[in-house]
Amino acid sequence: MTNVVTALEKQAACGFKNGLTTYTVQFKPPPIEGRIFKDKGVFSEDYVPERIPCRENQLRENWSNFNNADKGWKPDNMVEMGGLGTGKTVLIRHMCRALPSGCVALYVNCSRENTRTRLIMSGLQQLGVEAVSGFDSLHYVDLFEKAVKNYRFVGLTLDEANEFFARKDSEHFEFFYWVSRLLSNLFVIMLTNRTDFQMMLRKTLDPRILDTFRWRTIVFPDYGCDELLTILWDRFQAGFKPGAYSEDKSEAAHIVKYVYDRGGGAREAIALARRIGEMAESRDHDRIEPSDIDEGQRLYERSKELDLIRSLPKVERTILSHVLQRDTTSDEAYSWFRGTAQEDGEPSGYRIYHAALAKLELKGLMQKQKQPRGRGRGSAPMRISVPSEMRQLIKEAMQEQTPPPQNAISNDQTGDTP
Repeated sequence: MTNVVTALEKQAACGFKNGLTTYTVQFKPPPIEGRIFKDKGVFSEDYVPERIPCRENQLRENWSNFNNADKGWKPDNMVEMGGLGTGKTVLIRHMCRALPSGCVALYVNCSRENTRTRLIMSGLQQLGVEAVSGFDSLHYVDLFEKAVKNYRFVGLTLDEANEFFARKDSEHFEFFYWVSRLLSNLFVIMLTNRTDFQMMLRKTLDPRILDTFRWRTIVFPDYGCDELLTILWDRFQAGFKPGAYSEDKSEAAHIVKYVYDRGGGAREAIALARRIGEMAESRDHDRIEPSDIDEGQRLYERSKELDLIRSLPKVERTILSHVLQRDTTSDEAYSWFRGTAQEDGEPSGYRIYHAALAKLELKGLMQKQKQPRGRGRGSAPMRISVPSEMRQLIKEAMQEQTPPPQNAISNDQTGDTP
């Protein structure tokens, strides 16, 4: 029988030109049907459940405000405060899906968009307005003012709002003056895990803004162990296939206890459940087994440790990288740090260095050791080093963050053999 080869298959085998470059088509293999997950998206941070358990009071307070839009009144600005994993983001996203006709909800995470211009550009994109970078900030302000006039009310959620205020050049004064005085149909919902956030607002914002920009406050207390189990059990039922877990909730209870004992919240419990489900599926298991839970917990802890190292501030990362390469004295490390920081135009003060060193020690990434010189001779200089059990993990995290040299040439480009 003669094989029939289509033009596309020939192109996929040989590569083809589009006038600019040559590339090869790679056919995506069909997805493999796993035995554990019914819907893995249920365990993602973007998932918004139909039901928000254990937050009845917060839902009631928010609905009393959102209902103003039905009556033609602009809802009040809101400050939603609570620790990590206490349900602030998911509750607001859940509620914003039910805004009345003619209203629209925008969401901006201020850990990424932490200047006035970037925040407004993010909002414009969500409103379907093209926002090309490179213009003066007033250009985007004008575009945004025109766009929001097309709606009865616009709800703008600023997640991790404290990050917007923390940046010195964020222009938060200009932003909130504009919001409070000129955008009559926009209300702001600020989410934060900072308990002093309201004090920060009152100290930072000008009295002219505070006179018109008022807000309600809703507090999200930490979940109890039973509440975490209720939340996770909902995700189990929606995300895992029947039979992949025990109906007595034993796997869910094990995960919740593990997370709760370590001070974690709902977000960590859900992320760990996903990791454990992936472990069971990768082993081709029909259901989650104790070994999957143990290995999933180990990998999850490792990923958290890697994330901790990856997210270190530049000063701490610089010192850690230097000490990782050589055990040294504290004074020698400071001399090196000071020279490097001055070359890069960064602050190089003694207090900055020792504050960073103290934080690294608190995180278990650095250790100090005093050694006596001998009787009557005092102590030798303080030595600092990376704990032996953390060296490989730190090295792995550091290598991931180190880009290749700009002038690096691969063996394929030079034709050299390894």
